[in-house]
Amino acid sequence: MTIKIITSSRDTFNLTLFTDENVDSYTDSYFICVNATGWKYSIPFFKKNHNNVLNLYFDDIDKTGLKLVEWYNNTKRLIYAIACSNEQAISIKKFIDTIPNNSILYIYCSKGKSRSPAIEKFVREYRNKEQNNTIKYYNKHVYSLLWKFSHE
Repeated sequence: MTIKIITSSRDTFNLTLFTDENVDSYTDSYFICVNATGWKYSIPFFKKNHNNVLNLYFDDIDKTGLKLVEWYNNTKRLIYAIACSNEQAISIKKFIDTIPNNSILYIYCSKGKSRSPAIEKFVREYRNKEQNNTIKYYNKHVYSLLWKFSHE
């Protein structure tokens, strides 16, 4: 018995039919929404609290601090970025533990290429007990924090 996982970018997730008004009616669906701490991706898709939604705010980095990021028109911008915290990793792990088998877990982050795959990789190995996980690129900080608290 496993959890089906669908990982995407925030822009792709915006194309779904889920809304604050209907998300509670999807009783077999759960959502981990990894929002950035700045720019347009800091505004959560789900703005209300829901039992099947976990909204988080952290950036795609290993350590909180200044980071040079790509910006508009191939420019760079220095931002203060926030890494996934121990508390956030614990909340992700606890949320995953509440998901019933045979449910669907939707995970998104800004680009769907690092933070979301880290959570997906963890769920596949921790909950689904998959041995041959093919996810190669993921945020190793997020992934290692999830395993750090997997026994709590």
